[in-house]
Amino acid sequence: MTALPKARFATSLYLLVISSSYPIASWLADKVDPLMTVLCRFWIAGAALGLIYLVRNTKLPTLPKGSEWWRLLLLAAPLALYFISTFTAAKTQSPVILAVLFTLAPLTPILVGFLRNQRAPTQIIVSMLLGAGAAIYLALGGNFDSLHQTKDEPWLYIYILSCLLFTANPILIKTFGQEMPLLWRSIWILLLSGAVMLVVLLISLTFKLELIQTAVPSTEAWVSIIWISLVCTAVPMFLYQYAAHSLSSIELGGWHYGLPVLVMLEQAIWVGRGLSSNEISSALLIIIALVLLTTPIKLFKGCKKEPCASSSN
Repeated sequence: MTALPKARFATSLYLLVISSSYPIASWLADKVDPLMTVLCRFWIAGAALGLIYLVRNTKLPTLPKGSEWWRLLLLAAPLALYFISTFTAAKTQSPVILAVLFTLAPLTPILVGFLRNQRAPTQIIVSMLLGAGAAIYLALGGNFDSLHQTKDEPWLYIYILSCLLFTANPILIKTFGQEMPLLWRSIWILLLSGAVMLVVLLISLTFKLELIQTAVPSTEAWVSIIWISLVCTAVPMFLYQYAAHSLSSIELGGWHYGLPVLVMLEQAIWVGRGLSSNEISSALLIIIALVLLTTPIKLFKGCKKEPCASSSN
């Protein structure tokens, strides 16, 4: 199996594992402050990968040196900012609005390329627009009146920025972390993301910004936190970092359109409810978009000279 199929397989596993964390995170939200949960997730996941590193190399991960510190910080900060802004903006914004804004973020690399006179292949543009449209329709549930629920406040714009940075992460990885060992880099991104989040939360507590509510988690909550830290954070972090080496930022962003489909199917299975016609049609359109994203089709002339799925960033 070549690098490209391996990267796509890793991305599929990444989405599957990430989607499985939503029911647990939803259950934890009523018991532990979400930001405290994420902070624990980062550090526990980083420690778990560090333990794997220790077993494989019979030594602890070395500390970053020189410029490695700020390069790793550039990779870690967007991750922390995304989670902080998501949970903070969710206190005033409709979840539908946040979902729609995140759905639009993967289109950014196409726009940036257009501004730089680097036009993406037609098939890629069609697949991304189709996936974005279907994902937005799925988030809205067919009710476009939900778009009027937006509230103009600072955290909304910080959330938009964090979504853009999250989407640009593959570009940052290839620019600042290409030569760093995969496992070592994943460990320090998680640990530094936790450090960034801790600094922000300490500032919020100092100035009483009320970004977090401190409370001691129960035993059941700790078990759930440890589970999503090990299975739903450490594993997908490694898979995402691996996939980012072979996939373009456009394709890796486009794969995220499959996430709402997986979450929807898993919730339907757990709750035991049927899917509406809107949900089924949206899911089918997203699947078609992913096929277009990863499979060159002769109908699109723009895909003849260069592989659609591996277009340059």
